[in-house]
Amino acid sequence: MVSSAKFSSTKNKRLSVTNAFHSALVEKLVAGLGQVGKGLTFHKPVIPMERATQESNELLDWTKTYTFFLDNNPIFYVISHIVGLACNDKAFRFLEITPRMVLTLGVRPRLNCPPIQWRDEILDVPIFRLLSSSKQGEDEKPDEPLPYSLYHGWVRRLGEETGFMQVLNTYCLRRAAGNAINDDPNSNEAVRNLVLDHASSIIFQRNYLSRIIRYDTQAAYRGTASRGDLIVTSHRMSRTIDPRRPRGPSLQQLQHLRQDAGIQALRERQQDLYDQIRAKFKFIYRADGQPIYNEYQ
Repeated sequence: MVSSAKFSSTKNKRLSVTNAFHSALVEKLVAGLGQVGKGLTFHKPVIPMERATQESNELLDWTKTYTFFLDNNPIFYVISHIVGLACNDKAFRFLEITPRMVLTLGVRPRLNCPPIQWRDEILDVPIFRLLSSSKQGEDEKPDEPLPYSLYHGWVRRLGEETGFMQVLNTYCLRRAAGNAINDDPNSNEAVRNLVLDHASSIIFQRNYLSRIIRYDTQAAYRGTASRGDLIVTSHRMSRTIDPRRPRGPSLQQLQHLRQDAGIQALRERQQDLYDQIRAKFKFIYRADGQPIYNEYQ
């Protein structure tokens, strides 16, 4: 085309494409290519992956290991609680072991540590288990772990009993641990992400990083001694602890609520819905999914 005198004045450009279906000049080839395509066998797309290990990820053990030490305050010594529960469950191979024996166990000569082995049949038993109520009392369900919802409620109640003005929940503890590791000069991003099970630091920066600036910007600007410890202390939840924090309505408030006309009307309506559900479905849970059940809830 370029060499032809007929098109010498025509501007042209080579396109970086695999085919020429953009041109009307090849429309007569479409039908033939379609017939060729019918003879092809298509498979599901496969993305080849190359591992840097000899074993696949499913075979690797991703269990994390933590190290704890004896503490002067046994309340905050995590292992003491675990050891106590383990002795109660007779989880050690030597059944006569007591918590005192474990916590005061010495190292024999020519050994670096005294290993304490668990019984094989106890390894799959949850440490914190669910309780079932019966006429004889409360019994543990050996195969059912303590549900998160129940544990979350206990933590929230603990915050109320302590007197925190803010709501205490399990993520308060998780965020606090993440920020403590992040601020520790002996730690790094890799350790923090491993502890929190984060695939990248973006998750921590967007959802966990405290928006409270725990840095003495005033001292940095004025060139004076930093009071960082005071700033950290002033922003802790413990600063708002008030033993007088109400944990519920007072008796006078409850009496006022019971006499409220709006609340009495709602209670009467709820009782009416209860009677209708019992008459039609016999049991309340059988009405789940019905409009009357949603209104009753």
